[in-house]
Amino acid sequence: MTTASNNSVQGRKQRKFRYTAPNHMRRKMVFVHLGKELRAKLGTARRSIQPRKGDKVKVLRGDHKGHSGKIFEVDLSTLKIYVEGAHTRTAKGVEKLVALDPSNLVIFEGEFVKDRLAALNRSPKAKAGAAAQKKQ
Repeated sequence: MTTASNNSVQGRKQRKFRYTAPNHMRRKMVFVHLGKELRAKLGTARRSIQPRKGDKVKVLRGDHKGHSGKIFEVDLSTLKIYVEGAHTRTAKGVEKLVALDPSNLVIFEGEFVKDRLAALNRSPKAKAGAAAQKKQ
């Protein structure tokens, strides 16, 4: 993610930027891709959106690949997402939810009410997609 204050490609500076980013930028760092069917259903060209508790997601990568479940928590401090049912066992035998990276998830179902639909249709990409659909 490049901004006016962060134009470096150096890994150490990218990590520092992520660790010290303010909340309004962290919110954008946890965006999750929308599934193809959901994008078609909503009629938007936008590829990703901010996840919310209760959205149904599918894990695409990692140890829990193929697992589907509801989002239990979106943690902006660690930039991770917790999904119900994706858990691991600790050394003491306690089951804990696994922190998943947002890039490894895809939303396939969610509650898209007025404010979220407005966010989807706000981007220029979404407007271009809506215009293309009207032509067809």
